[in-house]
Amino acid sequence: VCRRGNSSDRCGATRYRVEVSAGGEASHAAAGMAMPESPNDRKAADIMVQELEAMVLRAEGKKDAAFKMLSSAAAAEDALTFEFGPPVPVKPVHELFGEALLAEGINLAEGPGEIRDWAQADVVLHQAHEQFQRALQHCPKRWLSLVGLSRTEQELSILASMRGGH
Repeated sequence: VCRRGNSSDRCGATRYRVEVSAGGEASHAAAGMAMPESPNDRKAADIMVQELEAMVLRAEGKKDAAFKMLSSAAAAEDALTFEFGPPVPVKPVHELFGEALLAEGINLAEGPGEIRDWAQADVVLHQAHEQFQRALQHCPKRWLSLVGLSRTEQELSILASMRGGH
């Protein structure tokens, strides 16, 4: 569905943003929630739209723009007030950002010889490590963040051995 959409309305994200931003009970009913609106609801919806748009940009090969958008979304998520219950956004931005950085770090480390950039892979993998740690500060013991952190540590170890421990 995303691939068939045009760039002005990626996967209906713009339409969704308008519908959710309308707020009130209609947006909660559409989302399957039967509760009063919290101060974070609209902000969280905007963050989730940014997450989606960043992943579309990344899939289109626009990784710098995707990483910039994820950084902005992570800052917005950090500014949300604490609320009890499951994490909102559903996919914590720091976790998603960590996963994107981890994939990029692996690509940099394992690319063909002329493309391989171990120094940049090391930088990106350390950034991924930091993002997973930040995700775990917000949602301690979250399984996917723990797996991402462990996988990043494993990749850093492999990279260090590939570089000869330098």
